[in-house]
Amino acid sequence: MQLRRFFIASSLLVVPSLGCDGDPEACTLVGCDNVGAITVAKPSGVLLPDATIEFELELDGATWLITCEPDEDTCEHDGPPEASLQMMTWRGSEGATIEFFGERDAMPDAYALRAAIEGEQVLEEAGTFEYSTSAPNGPDCGPICDSAAPLFFELPAQSE
Repeated sequence: MQLRRFFIASSLLVVPSLGCDGDPEACTLVGCDNVGAITVAKPSGVLLPDATIEFELELDGATWLITCEPDEDTCEHDGPPEASLQMMTWRGSEGATIEFFGERDAMPDAYALRAAIEGEQVLEEAGTFEYSTSAPNGPDCGPICDSAAPLFFELPAQSE
């Protein structure tokens, strides 16, 4: 039992020593990611159509095609094979969220987004991302991450 306590205590002493410049008070071991997200949601009080929603998302000239089926939680996406940016997309009852992440130099500056429901274009937006830089362990410790402010767009109400 004492040997186990000794092992646990010595393990805890090793963790702070991984700090920046040998100063255990200077850094923690918190991580972060370079991320951005775009959410396209239904108007408040309106049902999301039980239909296929398709997105064409252009990030700095690279185009991603995203298809969200009514009965699926995750959306299929297809992008340039050489892209160093990764993407996750999902659909809920409120709308769809497109999240992208990657190396700092792969994060996009500009976007163009088009959305179609059952082939009818219902949304077109374009602009630039606003990034904030964070260093959760302090500026001298790393990692340093850039996160784009989340974008939120509302689908227009569908007429019957």
